[in-house]
Amino acid sequence: VAGDVSVQDTPAPSRHRRAGSGGRAEGPACSSVGVTVTATDAGDAGPIGVCTPASGSLFPCGTTTVQCSATDGAGQVATGSFTVTVRPRATTLHLDDATGSRGATTQLRATLTQGAAPVSGETVSFSVDGHPVGTGTTAADGVATCAYLVPVDAALGDTPIGAAYAGSAALDPSSDAATLTIIDTPVRPGLTIVPD
Repeated sequence: VAGDVSVQDTPAPSRHRRAGSGGRAEGPACSSVGVTVTATDAGDAGPIGVCTPASGSLFPCGTTTVQCSATDGAGQVATGSFTVTVRPRATTLHLDDATGSRGATTQLRATLTQGAAPVSGETVSFSVDGHPVGTGTTAADGVATCAYLVPVDAALGDTPIGAAYAGSAALDPSSDAATLTIIDTPVRPGLTIVPD
């Protein structure tokens, strides 16, 4: 991030002129951002520039205004400001295909990652055929699960399922779709007693 603050010397200190210009930069979310300020002065080769937040500070996600000032050898001060915009990090949500039997519970499973790293402690919402069926919280491996009871009268075959992560101040939202294959309830073998 770079900005310029200039000072123009005048014959009388009471009439010195202050001017400033700013810029905008983008960096990784919620991390330190380097800020470079160039101060120039017609009568001083080395005016001192200071910014708040300072260069290398941890900036929050969103837009932060950086306030800068420059002081020359005569004690004259010029001020300026610019904004730093920090974007949330992109996430990827992967929803697994699933198979379930009528009248039985099946697990819906989704994995949330940021780059190659799993994201834990975040809420994932699950849906079946467009209808919400529950939520799960991602574990240390980034996996969230939701137990879904397949209705006994559910249509056999493939049904669309979905998973969605709403995002946070530091992470972008993401979603995915997959297929739930519904099969008929397996017939359990029973014991038949035939009287003599």
